[in-house]
Amino acid sequence: MSRRLVPILLLGALACSGAAEGKSFRYPSIEVKAEVRSDGSMHVREVRQYDFRGNFHEAWRKIPVAPQVSVVNVALTEDGKEYREGQGQQPGTYRVGQSFGETAIFWYYDIADRVATFTLDYDVLGAVEKHADVAQLYWKFIEPDRGTEVKQARVTVSLPPGISPDSVRAYAHGPLWGEVLIGSSEVVATCAPLPDGKMLELRVLLPSAAIASSPRQYGDAIEARVLGEEQRWAAEANGERKRARAKAIIPALITLAALAAWLTMYISYGREYKEHDLPQYLREPPADWTPNELAYLWRWKQLTPADMTATLMDLVRRGALRLIVKTERHERLGGLLGEKVEQEYEIERVPERQQDMSGSERYLVNHILFDATAGNVVSLEGFAKNARAHPTASQQRFKHWKAVAEKEAARIAVVDPKSNTMLGVGIAIGAAAFFVSVMLGGVLQSPFFFASGAVGFAMVPASYALLRRTPQAARELHKWQAFRRYLTDFSQMKDYPAPAMALWEQYLVYAITLGVADRVIEQFKELYPKVAEQTSTVGAFPYWVSASGSPLGAMDSIGSALSSFSSTLATATSSFSSSSGSGGGFSGGGGGGGGGGSSGAR
Repeated sequence: MSRRLVPILLLGALACSGAAEGKSFRYPSIEVKAEVRSDGSMHVREVRQYDFRGNFHEAWRKIPVAPQVSVVNVALTEDGKEYREGQGQQPGTYRVGQSFGETAIFWYYDIADRVATFTLDYDVLGAVEKHADVAQLYWKFIEPDRGTEVKQARVTVSLPPGISPDSVRAYAHGPLWGEVLIGSSEVVATCAPLPDGKMLELRVLLPSAAIASSPRQYGDAIEARVLGEEQRWAAEANGERKRARAKAIIPALITLAALAAWLTMYISYGREYKEHDLPQYLREPPADWTPNELAYLWRWKQLTPADMTATLMDLVRRGALRLIVKTERHERLGGLLGEKVEQEYEIERVPERQQDMSGSERYLVNHILFDATAGNVVSLEGFAKNARAHPTASQQRFKHWKAVAEKEAARIAVVDPKSNTMLGVGIAIGAAAFFVSVMLGGVLQSPFFFASGAVGFAMVPASYALLRRTPQAARELHKWQAFRRYLTDFSQMKDYPAPAMALWEQYLVYAITLGVADRVIEQFKELYPKVAEQTSTVGAFPYWVSASGSPLGAMDSIGSALSSFSSTLATATSSFSSSSGSGGGFSGGGGGGGGGGSSGAR
């Protein structure tokens, strides 16, 4: 039996613990109104708004008191309903406990998951000290130990009648973002929010004659000492404010300066030159360029494996190579599951057409495609297998081809020299903003420097947007862009006749570099739906053949071939992965006033 009780008790304890952890409360607001009387006493009304989450039954307010100070005449209401004083813990009752140096007030209720407002009234006898030169009220009106923050905190202290505002000095102690104001007959202190562990304390100096008598009446003069303390605390608080503002302003200035410099450089040097006299569409290639020359302009002097594919297909178009597509049928489970149809691709070298090739094209054919093949035919599968077996050599061969091809492709100057200089300047500004933010953030311990550091870090890659092409390169780019729009849009243009079939090979080669090969293939299939029935006399794709030797009319095969070659070349040439007091703000001093204490609920 005891063995069975143990897990039950444990589960019960866990459930109770979970329920307790789920309880919480907060203070949406605490408003305190205090009335200072000429006999040195003070009437206090605390209006405390609680937002309960879970079941609560008890709350308390503990008020420390100095010798000759007492808290009397306690009264409590909840949303206008009066509580009665008693010694039990029945809902709707409260009790007051007096001990040496503290008055504790407890009240009891049954409240779950709602907002409740409790109003606590009491008198503080001996709240004001009467001295020879001034009278002093020094009191923590909102205690620091509450268990949660107060969203809105407000304290209003009404002064005895007949006091001139010019003769009143008021100082507030607490968070540095609080404010204290002196009115004609009252002092008001506000703070939003008031974090847990932070007090709201007021120190008010009145003319000594304003207090007729007080249990705490002394013959000494304290004004000079109080003013000295408050001046010291105010200087410390203002120094902290200056440091806090510097922590926010300096990263903001770094960010604004870096962004302003970057935008100025972009407006002056980064925007492309515009051509206003070019048509929206060009029906034919603007110039007789090689795919590498177009890619060199299009990709900012950089060639990729996709451009190697375009070069390969251009050699097929010119007859130096022949693309062969074979359809293979394989039975599944001896034919029980039907057949699986696969396409295999081969490249055939045409020896008599090898002379009219550039150095990069000859290197592509002899040292990349046919490097491991003695004959004139290489399969895509065999090429991929050899590349996987020798990945380092394949990647090095691609780098060599890329260097040779980029050198050959430099038909015109692409990058504006001034924008290239601005690229370096932008990177330097971004790097400087980043490192300065990191260093100052460490010294000043400010999270705002993370923002300016992030901006500086982002400016380094963003500075590549400062690059622009030369006027000649921009003009050629606009022409090729117009041709690209034609390739993608001409099926929607009713006034344009369909291009001749013989032009499609050239279109397709450029479309690979321009990134629209799939679209061009779809356009061709829409315009020539019966191309599969055409013979070799049509003049289109004479070197794109099937195993039977007939023209490759099925454009889906061409698209599949391009996709296979592009992915295989990209994989074969990729790099290895790496393994490696007249109002104003609060001061942070004080803490020596009466009142304060703690509060809570459960």
